[in-house]
Amino acid sequence: MATVHKTQLSLKRKVEIAQDLSKGMTQLDAVKKYKASKGTVSRIGKEKERWVAINFETLDSAPRKGTERKRIVKVKTIDLDDKLVEYIVRARDLNAIVTGPIIQNIATMISKKLPNLDGFSASNGWLERFRSRNRIVSRALQGERASAPMNAVEEFKKILPTLLKGYDKKDVLNGDEVGLYWEQSGKRTLLQQGTDPAGSKVSKKRITVFIVAAMDGHMEQMIVINQYSKPRAFSRIHYDTNKLPACMQWKTTPKGWMNSTIFKEWLLYLNTTIETQKRNVLLFLDNFSGHECGFELAKEHLTHVRVEWLPPNCTSLLQPIDQGIGNALKIRYRKYLHEHMSKMIFIDKHPMEGVDMLRACVWLGRVWNSLHNTSTVSRCFEKAGFRFESDNEIIPDLISDIVNHDEQDILDQEVLIAGPPAVVDADQVLEMIELFDAKENQVRNAEEQDDSGAKPEIEINEEQVDLELGSRPISTKEAMLRLSELEKYFEHKGMDDEVAWVISVQDKILERVQANLIQPSIDVYLLKKNNEN
Repeated sequence: MATVHKTQLSLKRKVEIAQDLSKGMTQLDAVKKYKASKGTVSRIGKEKERWVAINFETLDSAPRKGTERKRIVKVKTIDLDDKLVEYIVRARDLNAIVTGPIIQNIATMISKKLPNLDGFSASNGWLERFRSRNRIVSRALQGERASAPMNAVEEFKKILPTLLKGYDKKDVLNGDEVGLYWEQSGKRTLLQQGTDPAGSKVSKKRITVFIVAAMDGHMEQMIVINQYSKPRAFSRIHYDTNKLPACMQWKTTPKGWMNSTIFKEWLLYLNTTIETQKRNVLLFLDNFSGHECGFELAKEHLTHVRVEWLPPNCTSLLQPIDQGIGNALKIRYRKYLHEHMSKMIFIDKHPMEGVDMLRACVWLGRVWNSLHNTSTVSRCFEKAGFRFESDNEIIPDLISDIVNHDEQDILDQEVLIAGPPAVVDADQVLEMIELFDAKENQVRNAEEQDDSGAKPEIEINEEQVDLELGSRPISTKEAMLRLSELEKYFEHKGMDDEVAWVISVQDKILERVQANLIQPSIDVYLLKKNNEN
């Protein structure tokens, strides 16, 4: 006798059957469509009004199941749920933090005053079901928007068009500091289940980046502030900060923070630059003491820079830098850090090897290039409410999270540096690396040999180098090592075009390696395991 396999329908399926039967579908068609037994469909048809009237929100649906539950379990704590939801809404209106233990404690107190809840226990399981029923989620609090006085915000937005009158978008600026922990790659990691997620000491190396952006999307020269005037990494460029990317100034303070002296110097520099361009700019700043004191020291000389102060405690809503520009800078910087880490891991080196202050500045320069004249900057001004009276464009009440969009699109963006062609023959790359090393070694030896100051002539037999290259194969790992060294050399020489070219070659090699990866058969895997044992 054949075995009959019974299928237990979920509540969702039963409601769908009842809805179809109410619309005139025959029971036989419902049996064929849902592959249910005739008896089940018949029973649902007899009580189809009850099934159609079911409200899933009143059912005790466990997490991850919801409408896929098989049986109806009526919630006995409907009144308790209503009171708790009301409490959560009221608490958030007061900007209070609501946690799971707080909800459990309040539920226990309320249950004692409600009938038919004897023996109620606010367990962790009950808490999860309560959150699922009422769509309660846990979120990290963002920024300081809840502390901003809304009256001051609205008043400032009313007078903002008047302040902007007479200026072009390129002449409306906002400046603010952003703290960057340039050695931190993140706090989360991917690992195999069951592996110990032990962490290591987190780097506290920090720099302050003063960002200046304009309403039309362009970026002014930024200031990088550090504790040391001559970091060890700068010895490779002989401590010449003029060799840093042209988009940044290097400043130092004892704590690596902005102060009135640096800000005064920057204001005077900005005024001189704007004066040579025969422009007048409007600069919006927060009431940081370093800004106010620096402005007082420089205001007599500011002939082409007008400074307006944002209302106190309102920068989280009114300052464009805080609306996403600062976070976009950090996200894009971390992209370069992660790319470097992936290359180091591929060649079996420590992920953070080669990450120093000089390389961090080079990455910051590339980030500046990728943000300069982009919609990310201009949209942050729109989100902060910066708008001219003559603008007829519709600005949405709430622009979707700019940083999230930027994080999704950032992997598809290229560094805005023109370089040699990305498609390069691999053999040509390896020959170039070897020839580069041969020339460097001969130059170095020639400089060390003659103490009298006379330099011998350097002769390189390129045919001999080519023969040596052909006699010794070079592994992919060795090629990646040489390319990393070459990239470092180009960075220290300020040769941005060549750096972009080396990166494109590395990407081509990695693509070729990934394309050639073939999953081994089970026999090969077992043989490898036996050899290891």
